[in-house]
Amino acid sequence: MQAVSRGERPAPKHAGGTTFDSVEALLRLLTPQNRELLAIIRDRKPRSIAELSALTGRAQPNLTRTLGKLEAVG
Repeated sequence: MQAVSRGERPAPKHAGGTTFDSVEALLRLLTPQNRELLAIIRDRKPRSIAELSALTGRAQPNLTRTLGKLEAVG
């Protein structure tokens, strides 16, 4: 990966994986709040957006939008 970042060799081809145009794009998606959200989903396994909203204190429309973005990148 270091050779790729230095431009010494091309990035490996992914079979269907997700790539990001920049590190900044990835960091904008994986904010501390979104990493916490993913941990709550992993650990508490909420059965609905309403339950997830109650666990996180985040509004349901916000969660739906955020989960859509996270789902889009796998």
